[in-house]
Amino acid sequence: MDKLKGDESGDSFTNLMKMLYGNADEKTRIAMNKSFQQSGGTVLSTNYNEVIKADYEGKDRPSPPDG
Repeated sequence: MDKLKGDESGDSFTNLMKMLYGNADEKTRIAMNKSFQQSGGTVLSTNYNEVIKADYEGKDRPSPPDG
C-alpha cells in the first residue's frame, strides 16, 4: 500500500487513522475514542448515535480473536 500524502513517517494505516481523526467532527471523535478505549481496542466506530448507546465494557464488548 502506498503511503498517504502528508506525514511521511509511519505506515499508511497510521496515517489514514490520523487523517480520519483529524478531519472528523467532535461527535465522531467522541465515538472513536469511546468505542476504542472501552472495548480494549477491539472496536473502532465513528457512529456517534450507536456508540452513545453501546456498553463496550460489558455486554457489547466483543471477544478477542483466537490466536
